[in-house]
Amino acid sequence: ASSAGADDPVLRAVGRVVDALQEKRSHVPYRDSKLTMMLSDSIGGNCRTTLVVCASPATIDSSETSGTLDFGSRAMKVKTNAVVNTSTVVLDAAALAADLSDALRLRAEGGIGGQLLALEAELKERGGMMEALERQAIEAAKAKEAEVAAARAAAEEEEAAHHVAMMRMEERLEKEVAARKAAEAKAAAESEERFNLEDTMAMRALEVSQQLEDAKTRADSATAELNAIRAKVSGAAADGARFCAERDAVVRALAEAEAASSAALEAERRERVRREATLREEMSKERATVAHASASADVRVRESAERAMAAKRNEEERARAAEARVAAAEAELSAARASQAAEASTLRAELAELKLKLASAEAKGAQAAEDGAAARERQAEETGRLKGQLEAAQEARSSLELSVTAQQARLPPMES
Repeated sequence: ASSAGADDPVLRAVGRVVDALQEKRSHVPYRDSKLTMMLSDSIGGNCRTTLVVCASPATIDSSETSGTLDFGSRAMKVKTNAVVNTSTVVLDAAALAADLSDALRLRAEGGIGGQLLALEAELKERGGMMEALERQAIEAAKAKEAEVAAARAAAEEEEAAHHVAMMRMEERLEKEVAARKAAEAKAAAESEERFNLEDTMAMRALEVSQQLEDAKTRADSATAELNAIRAKVSGAAADGARFCAERDAVVRALAEAEAASSAALEAERRERVRREATLREEMSKERATVAHASASADVRVRESAERAMAAKRNEEERARAAEARVAAAEAELSAARASQAAEASTLRAELAELKLKLASAEAKGAQAAEDGAAARERQAEETGRLKGQLEAAQEARSSLELSVTAQQARLPPMES
């Protein structure tokens, strides 16, 4: 019944009539619909009316059942006073008594024929009088009906004007109530918006604080990374200096070893030359001696020559071993130089990479500082903007409250 009443204007009109009769208002809106006009005498007139409401026990119809029962309970509170319609006929007892006494007197005197004629004449006269009275009564009734019709038309016009005025008053009151409700809703919405704005400002402040903390953390981490990179650069520089010192020491040692090896080779070469010269001299002497010696001397010369040849081969082998050692030393020196060059290039690459990291860390630190400053500026701007919005909302709410107060002051007092 609630959904049907919300959709049907006739049922809404019946509900308004029942509410007005229940609350005993001075004006009952029978004219809102044809159904309430037809039931005006039955609902609130001189009638005994029975109202039957239908309800469903189904759970799905609980809202309609509740609305129907509520309408029935409100209708039961409407009180009617049914009175039987009666009419009063006024009789003139004196005239009837006089007529009866005259009739009895005439009957007692006799002369029935003359009396009958007299009675007939009197009856005719009275009949004419009655006809005249009837015509007068009809004319008076017609005039009265015309007056009643005019009065009824005037009353209906007055009631229609009163109804129109009441409808306009109700519409104006409904509009003012709607405007008041809209103003209250707007005030509530603005209050909620102000609360939301305050929450947003608080959340934004928290976000900005968190961003500042994050920027500070990033700046601290960048500073720590920068310090670590500087420490690495310092360590790399120290390692490079130590490696350069070690390289210089190795180069010096290799140079000394090469000089010693060259000196040893030169000494061995000179010794070999000296020994070869000595051997040549001895061989020459032995050959000279062989020319004048005996056969046994030939054997000793051969043995001596063989020993000299073996010594020469040993000297040559020692010279080749010394040359191999020099070549190995030169190869080791070349390998050491190549390794030192590779390590030096690696150190140069690491130093360049550390310099790049240092520059990147310094750039990150500068960017973090700029981000922190920008975040603080944004926080200040956001705080100012939110404060401006909050002040505007408060001013709008104050003006709205003043407007609502003025509208309430302009509203007429509600009729009891």
